[in-house]
Amino acid sequence: MKVKKEIKYVMIKQHDKLKKMKDDVHDNTHLFELLSAENVIRGLKMKESEEANQTLNQL
Repeated sequence: MKVKKEIKYVMIKQHDKLKKMKDDVHDNTHLFELLSAENVIRGLKMKESEEANQTLNQL
C-alpha cells in the first residue's frame, strides 16, 4: 500500500509540475527541452525503482 501511495503522490506532483511548465513556457522548443529533461529524470528514477524491486525480490 505504501508504494501505491508514493506512486500516486509522484504522479500528482508530476501533473502539477507539468501544468506549471505549460503555463510558464511560451515557446514550444523550450517546453520540449523541459519535457525531455523530465523524461531523463523519470527514466533514472524508474531504473532505481527496478533495482530496489529486484533487491527486495531477492530477499
